[in-house]
Amino acid sequence: MRRLRLSAYAVLAMFVGTASHASCIRLSGDQTIKLPGRPFASVSSSDNCQIFASLVQDRNAGSIAVLSNKNGKFELTRIVQTPMGSGGGLKLSHNGDLLAVAAKQAVILLDAHILANPDAARDPIVAVVPEGAFGALYPQFSKDDSILFVSEERNQSVVVINVANAVQGRTNKAIIGRVPVGQAPVGLALSPDGTKLFSTSQSLGGTGPCRPEQGAETPYAEGAVFVIDTALAIASPERSVIRIEKAGCNPVRVEISSSGQYLWVSARSDGRILAFDADLIARPLIRSALVKTLVVGSSPIGLAISPDGRRLWVANSGRYDYTAGSLTLVEPADPSKAKAVSEIKVGRFPRDISFMPDGNALVISQFGENEIFIKMAETDKTIR
Repeated sequence: MRRLRLSAYAVLAMFVGTASHASCIRLSGDQTIKLPGRPFASVSSSDNCQIFASLVQDRNAGSIAVLSNKNGKFELTRIVQTPMGSGGGLKLSHNGDLLAVAAKQAVILLDAHILANPDAARDPIVAVVPEGAFGALYPQFSKDDSILFVSEERNQSVVVINVANAVQGRTNKAIIGRVPVGQAPVGLALSPDGTKLFSTSQSLGGTGPCRPEQGAETPYAEGAVFVIDTALAIASPERSVIRIEKAGCNPVRVEISSSGQYLWVSARSDGRILAFDADLIARPLIRSALVKTLVVGSSPIGLAISPDGRRLWVANSGRYDYTAGSLTLVEPADPSKAKAVSEIKVGRFPRDISFMPDGNALVISQFGENEIFIKMAETDKTIR
């Protein structure tokens, strides 16, 4: 059955995946779309026509929501239940054909074209790779889309998956191996040339200077960015980490500029974001690649750099002090001149933030509100 599905998928990839699509109408105002679950993360199609959001409905149940652009307004057009696990991070392949979802108990691959069509008769799910209790949390495709990297929050590792084997149903051959990292790995980012993968781990283990976020734990060690050689991650995962750079308390997301010159990391329990020189951080003998630290809001998580590289937006979740969420605008995004210039209020627990591909709008996953908030990127109400 899986092989028959692959045959259909392969034909679709040959004809649909390479087709030219006209972009949908640009948005002209802020929008809020209510959802039947808590959005963990979202990603937009390259033509501005769809937003895919992963939803948490309870600990062991989740789904993918499809929002479609109808004449400049997004509407909920489809819900697809995940067969295992609940919502986690998600990523579109570079060619736009596949959507990868890290659903805690499994890594799920979906045909993005079938998923986007609410009238499609075929199941959009093309592969399920069980993860057990490892806690698959965030995926990242390799530059050629042949490999999928997924952070495993409960296993101190990044799993390396052969996409073709997964889609062909060869589950026993899908996992190439695992890259050992620190405690509670979450965010992943790929260098523009595809040679480096940056992975955040919330702690390096043991005691340290970090204040417990919920008050009852022992102070713990700082987290770090693990720099992974992607070629080695495929050939020999266990020895593919080429550098470990400390990155504050509970670093949870990492974003790299389109130029590949720098990367930003959100240190959640510090209330700060950190910038690193992307070239220096990959050099084993450099003492530190840190070039900038900025204070932002409460429990920053999501990061989004505008397509033109000018602006950085930070989603301050207020996760542990139960404050209202906010977004901090950092301008310019270049660390040498970066300043936090404004902050705007949003709903509860903005967990994820990303730009629409045209840079016209931001998509915010408001986990505490069961909604996606779409904000025009060039309008902000300054509150400080």
